[in-house]
Amino acid sequence: MENMNKKEGEERESNFKWLINQNLSSYQGFWVGVVDKSIITKGRNARDVIKNTRKKFPNKTPFVALIPSEKTIVV
Repeated sequence: MENMNKKEGEERESNFKWLINQNLSSYQGFWVGVVDKSIITKGRNARDVIKNTRKKFPNKTPFVALIPSEKTIVV
């Protein structure tokens, strides 16, 4: 989170809140890159997702998350 300004932090929080309210069943086990409340890329590793999302939106800081599989339990 180095060099993140207030606007970037608010965008990241907004994208997170949007993401957790989506039907993510088709993304289980994948990393996703989110910009402006849209899933832009998905992949098997975070590095590629970040790289590909930044290619499409070079002036944005993507929110990147691993979508857990059905077997994952979060407590």
